[in-house]
Amino acid sequence: RYESQLAEDQMAVLEEILGKLIPGNVIECGVYRGGTTVLMALYLKANRIAKKIYALDSFSGFDRNAIEEEVQKGQVVAQGLTAFTSNSVDYVRRKIEKLGLRDMIEIVPGYFEDTLGKITDSFSLAFIDCDLEKSAEFCLTTLWEKVVRGGYIVVDDYANPGYPGAKIAADRFLK
Repeated sequence: RYESQLAEDQMAVLEEILGKLIPGNVIECGVYRGGTTVLMALYLKANRIAKKIYALDSFSGFDRNAIEEEVQKGQVVAQGLTAFTSNSVDYVRRKIEKLGLRDMIEIVPGYFEDTLGKITDSFSLAFIDCDLEKSAEFCLTTLWEKVVRGGYIVVDDYANPGYPGAKIAADRFLK
């Protein structure tokens, strides 16, 4: 599973979307250790689908102010303050290199507010896995115009009770 937290049926949904051959590249906001990124790239490679995957993450955990705000709102338990910190961009780069996927995946380190707006590509799939309300809303708002007609935006933690901010942001955005 290459350290992906997705269940097989969730990965099957992403593979179905990727297999539709919709024009545009792929972007993942919230990569952690790159497991889902790697699985998508392996699927694309095995099926000879030429797409680039942008892999965005801080690679150091949540922004301290953002996570503290969500803990105070009761949207995240206090353990969330240290979630996703056991990672580094170098670790993910080594994984991608070892698997021979360097030419397919562009790692974009930093917080979404600092990096996402600089990407000028268009996307067939935007996979949003950033857990927190403000981050999810920022990604939805920024990516909406960059997703091609017929493309997909998937909010990974929409039904995750541990990070309800993703659902709150998606519901507000869709209104």
